[in-house]
Order: sequence, then structure tokens, then C-alpha cells
Amino acid sequence: MLTKSKFSTKELILTALVAGIYVAVTLVFAPISFGPIQLRIAEIFNILVIYNRRYILSVTLGVFISNIASPLGPLDVIWGSAATCITLIIIYLVVKNITNENLKLAYCVVIVTFSMFTVALELFWILHYPFWITFGTVAAGEFIVMCAGALIFKIINKHINLCR
Repeated sequence: MLTKSKFSTKELILTALVAGIYVAVTLVFAPISFGPIQLRIAEIFNILVIYNRRYILSVTLGVFISNIASPLGPLDVIWGSAATCITLIIIYLVVKNITNENLKLAYCVVIVTFSMFTVALELFWILHYPFWITFGTVAAGEFIVMCAGALIFKIINKHINLCR
């Protein structure tokens, strides 16, 4: 998505920084970051994609590395990373021409929350958890985290231009 001329040292540093923070937050809160009832706090970084598409790579890389520690094994690394990347691309495409920050945030929260069907599906396949109950608990946790993230990044964006 980014051309070589646009992928500067600054881009590389920001990508690595966000991915690294995503991993650190996920692992610090590991007991609540995996499973059928989860509050993966690091998911707040999904919000960043409404400000700049560079964060698609950052968050996807963060999920990839974090999921190496997943009790679900290598499938979670591949499935979770792919689902995250696809979800973030969808968000980017949906909001890229919208100028209202609140509307962008709302779309992001809703899309990410509904994307939790991928987590529920994975838990259903691997651990045989009931799909709809698992979707409900994972989506509820994601909705809480994403709403908090929307508020946090809206405030941060007032002081630091996250679009740059």
C-alpha cells in the first residue's frame, strides 16, 4: 500500500513502535488477552487506522507477534493476523473519504466489534466453544475496549496530529 518513496525512516520507526507497544500491552495483560472472555487492551490501536493507513501494517504486525504467545498455537498467529489485516483494510476503505472524526470512530468501533466473529469462529474450531455465546462475549469485550480507545485517541489527536 505504501510506495518505497513514502516508506521513510520515520514510517519504519512509527510502524515498529506501534507494533512493539501492541505486543507489550497484549503480553502484560495476557490473562485477559486470549480466550472466550477477553479484553485485549492493545486492540485500542485499531483506532489508529482512521488517522493513517500506515497503522494497518503496525497493528497487523503487533497481532502476529502477540499471537505467538497464544494458547491456540500457530493457527492463531496466521488466522488472527489475516483477520486483523483484512478488518483494518476494510476500515481504511470505508472511512478514507469521510471527514467527520466521530463518524470515522463510530465506523471503526462497529466494524472491529463485528469482526470478532473471526475470533469466535477460531475458538469454535479449535476448542469447540459455542459460537454465538463466544461471539457475544468476545464482541462485548472488544466493544468496551474500542469505545475506550476511540475516546483516548480522539483526545490524543487534539494534541498530536495522528494523521501525519
